[in-house]
Amino acid sequence: MLQLTLYSLITLFSIIFMNMI
Repeated sequence: MLQLTLYSLITLFSIIFMNMI
C-alpha cells in the first residue's frame, strides 16, 4: 500500500511539474 501511495504522489507531482513548465 505504501508503494502505491508513493507512486501516486510521484505521478501527481509529475503532472504539476509538467503544467508549470
